Amino acid sequence: MFNQLENFKKTSETLKEAVLAENRYSPLIETYIFIFSYIALMLILALITLVLTEGVPAGSDLYVLLTLGAFIVPIMVALFVIIKVEKRNLRGIGFSRGNIVSSLLKGFIIGFVMFVLVVIIGMALGQYSFAGYDFSSLNLAVPYIIVFIIQPFAEEIYTRGWIIPLFSKNYSVFVAILVSTLFFVVGHMGNNGFNLVSIISLILFSILLSILFLKADNIWICGALHSAWNFTQSYLLGFNVSGIETSSILHFSQTTPNIINGGVYGPEAGLISLLVTFLAIIFVWKVDFNKKLF
Repeated sequence: MFNQLENFKKTSETLKEAVLAENRYSPLIETYIFIFSYIALMLILALITLVLTEGVPAGSDLYVLLTLGAFIVPIMVALFVIIKVEKRNLRGIGFSRGNIVSSLLKGFIIGFVMFVLVVIIGMALGQYSFAGYDFSSLNLAVPYIIVFIIQPFAEEIYTRGWIIPLFSKNYSVFVAILVSTLFFVVGHMGNNGFNLVSIISLILFSILLSILFLKADNIWICGALHSAWNFTQSYLLGFNVSGIETSSILHFSQTTPNIINGGVYGPEAGLISLLVTFLAIIFVWKVDFNKKLF
């Protein structure tokens, strides 16, 4: 497995481009630059979020939309550091040109199917049940689609597109995945209902997206999967996403919060989600994404 991970350095155009970037600093200095830039990015995001949500009722749809929409700032900060400081081009982040539509389609389908499978298994186990529908929030569909593109793509850019090429170039692909996963988990620590199961779930989800990033060799498919998972889970089906509650079109209820259904954090903190994500990792590891799947 470890040898196969290292082989991505030979086959991934993203990793090759990162290696070919102008090397102005030593690996240690580049690591320090990344850590400093990442901390600055998170502080800027927190400040922008506070400013945007000043006076907005916490938990309201407007509050959630502004909070998620603020992730446009990390995108700009990360791209600035990657392109201007590291001298890496967009291909060295994973923004391929020739397969954008197909990669987005594959990512959206995988993300949607994954979460629908979580719900189907949960209903079969008596953990979730359909509670009706409500089209009164239909006017929020477009805003939620937009922010659930912005926020997941932002996370994918700075946890996959930024970290994996940088650390695989200076260290190893395995180390790069570990660092990517660490920062992915840390970024969710303040969410409502965060617990041990959610940590394990985030680790598996990060591993899934990291392998997908390397095998598909682009960031489009990762962002699309992440977006589809979050949007389907929240606005479409009415579950909490990483502890965040939104309005939704369909409504599902769950039994008493427990380790199986995920409780207040949402299905991501449940054993059902762990199972589905693990199966998705096996699927992604075995599939050749250069072939037409759909």
